[in-house]
Amino acid sequence: KLDTLIHFVKNTEINSVTLDIKEVDGYVAFNMSEYKFGTIKPISNNRIKDIKALIQTLHDNNVYIIGRIVVFKDRLLSERRPDLAIKWKGGKEVWYDYKWNQYMDPYSKEVWDYNINISRAAYQLWFDEINYDYVRFPSDGKISQTYYPFAQKIQAENPKWGKIMVLDKFSSYITSTLKDEFPNIILSADVFWLVTRSDLFMIWQNLESFLLYFDYIWPMVYPSHYSNGTLGLGIADNHPYEIIKNALHHTNRRIDALNEKI
Repeated sequence: KLDTLIHFVKNTEINSVTLDIKEVDGYVAFNMSEYKFGTIKPISNNRIKDIKALIQTLHDNNVYIIGRIVVFKDRLLSERRPDLAIKWKGGKEVWYDYKWNQYMDPYSKEVWDYNINISRAAYQLWFDEINYDYVRFPSDGKISQTYYPFAQKIQAENPKWGKIMVLDKFSSYITSTLKDEFPNIILSADVFWLVTRSDLFMIWQNLESFLLYFDYIWPMVYPSHYSNGTLGLGIADNHPYEIIKNALHHTNRRIDALNEKI
């Protein structure tokens, strides 16, 4: 499919491609054995057989390469290191949502460092941008039955921290750590579409917490995900222009307000 993709890029306005580095299953898409890792070493399923050749081919054709890393939704790591995963109340069994997805504890600094190490290896392979997805708490399932193994210690030391602040501190930590080592690295994060309009307490995302640290923010504005009647438009999926324009309008207003405070 690579020739088809390059032909598409050359004949349209498209100039970039996103490659999944680590998906929700927890596997990395290519071999990283030549890079140093800490206590947790990633496991590859070799979806991409020769990542260096692929990157070289894309760059030779002036394609901007974005590498996507799913952060806290990680089935494989929850199986390998259940001590770092969100648990059911009682603290013994790993929690799962309605689709049997497992999440890592966002309070765990070891989980933060694991994703930093994967980012470091990917950047050295010459990805143009590292993008983070699922920088959030879980949303589907019996949320009231979740237990966060590392929360008690963090909250004891920082009693005013809520879950939004945990994601804020993660964003600050991962970006400052990587930019100290690689000043030219470009980092981005995905946010849920509702966050463009208000804080989303179900998953504890706050737009400003991402704007302060990342070079780019990707609001996932899928018209198909909006309720019918949104903005008085009837079937939202039939009005992509209006839906996307409204989301960008709200985002820009919050960016302007943040700039005024800074």
